[in-house]
Amino acid sequence: MRRIQNEWESLHDTANKTPNGPERAEKYGLKNEKLDDMLDRILKSNLSYDDLRTLTATCGTLPVRAKDRSEFANEVLAYIERTFINSGDRDNLVKLLSTRCQVEVGYRLDIEYYLAYHGKKMKDPILVLGEAFSKCKAPEVRHDIAGAIRRAFAGQGIRGKDDAEYVANAMQWYEKEKDHLVVNGEYLLNTMKITAEDYDEMPELYDKLDKNLARPKPSMELLFKEKTSEK
Repeated sequence: MRRIQNEWESLHDTANKTPNGPERAEKYGLKNEKLDDMLDRILKSNLSYDDLRTLTATCGTLPVRAKDRSEFANEVLAYIERTFINSGDRDNLVKLLSTRCQVEVGYRLDIEYYLAYHGKKMKDPILVLGEAFSKCKAPEVRHDIAGAIRRAFAGQGIRGKDDAEYVANAMQWYEKEKDHLVVNGEYLLNTMKITAEDYDEMPELYDKLDKNLARPKPSMELLFKEKTSEK
């Protein structure tokens, strides 16, 4: 892993030191999309699926909060999450998320959206978050998972006196309503990041989408919408 980290960080640092302009955009992309692909290829070419399972089993040694982990560690966690979601590996995904939950899995992509939108090989993929929450023993990680669930169901009228009650109510609501719901592909247009830290400061962000609140935009997309609302 040290060799992979050195290779990853070397590319990352070189890109960051490259002056902005047409040449940088050509090489790394206007929004680093080419760079992201290059960094991903380093992980993909050096880490087998068995390696990802092994890392999942040992990631409990990492700091519990993303802000306390290295950028490389967070990118590896995000890569593992995306891989498990894309392959439909529910068991290993639950194991990973219940130990360390990397909320941001890509540029403007949070775990709840990527899971709901790309988890097509899993039955009711959003329920994975509830499963991970129930298995998680670390309070900080439980809070991160709960934050993802609160974002996923914000605006649906779900309430709870604490994280545990909210998660239970959200999972029950989804089980009851899922047959007439679809994932809203425009959810990723929400540019404001609502994190577990934001919930500590402003829990009302999760319970209602209020245009009078200072931080959210007047119109925020729901993760799930009615099938009949699609055109």
